[in-house]
Amino acid sequence: MFASAPQANETQHNYEKKMKMLRDDLELRRKQEIHEIEERKNSHINELMKKHERAFAEIKNYYNDITHNNLDLIKTLKEDVAEMKKREAQNEKLMYEIAQENKRLSEPLTKALKEVEALRHAVANYDKDKMSLAQTKVRAGVQQKWEGWLTALDLCSLHARTRVAYPVRSLPCTSFN
Repeated sequence: MFASAPQANETQHNYEKKMKMLRDDLELRRKQEIHEIEERKNSHINELMKKHERAFAEIKNYYNDITHNNLDLIKTLKEDVAEMKKREAQNEKLMYEIAQENKRLSEPLTKALKEVEALRHAVANYDKDKMSLAQTKVRAGVQQKWEGWLTALDLCSLHARTRVAYPVRSLPCTSFN
């Protein structure tokens, strides 16, 4: 059952050879699998890097857009503020000019208002004087009528007295009898 030593050496040598071939073959497969795994790993790393670069580029563009929009907004707001300051200065100048014009015109207005008040007072006095004159004329007219009537009455009574003394002609005093 036991083979001879050379045969055992040969068989051992064959098994060692087969074992070495199997080890070499397994080592080669292991190296190939490691190489494939490293290639997949490198490929995956490259894909992740590309995805991250795209994501970073998108984020960068997003924030660049926001920054540009904010800078444009700031520029627009600065222009608006400058325009508002310019309008404010113009309005203040206009207000100063209007205030000066008001001061310049208020004095003649005050004089004109005083003159109007004086003229109204004069008109009121004129109306009073006019009414007083009219009343005086009425009184003067009544007084003249009374004086005329009294004079006529006096003439008539004088005539009556003289008629008795001198009956020559008659006077028109018969209406007062």
